[in-house]
Amino acid sequence: MTETGPTVFIVDTGYPDSKLGSVGKPCLHVEVRIVDAQGRDLPAGERGELLIKGPGVTPGYWQMPEYTAKTIVDGWLHSGDVAMRDEDGYYYIVDRGRA
Repeated sequence: MTETGPTVFIVDTGYPDSKLGSVGKPCLHVEVRIVDAQGRDLPAGERGELLIKGPGVTPGYWQMPEYTAKTIVDGWLHSGDVAMRDEDGYYYIVDRGRA
């Protein structure tokens, strides 16, 4: 997504075949969270909304302060993507739309 700069996740060279479908692990200097509808962090294996924070994340939307305030909360960009993380720290985008 353009709001997050060049990339959020990367697949390392040791990428196991058992992780097919994964977008990889977060890049250096990028923080990600998967949260429920109340904003609580979810454990591995649970589906929730993907939040992203880092120096490449946009500070806001041009001339759209209301949308910015709704989408970027406490520095965390609410992506609208439904994602999950496995026990090894690999992330999967499983749906689009608010979790």
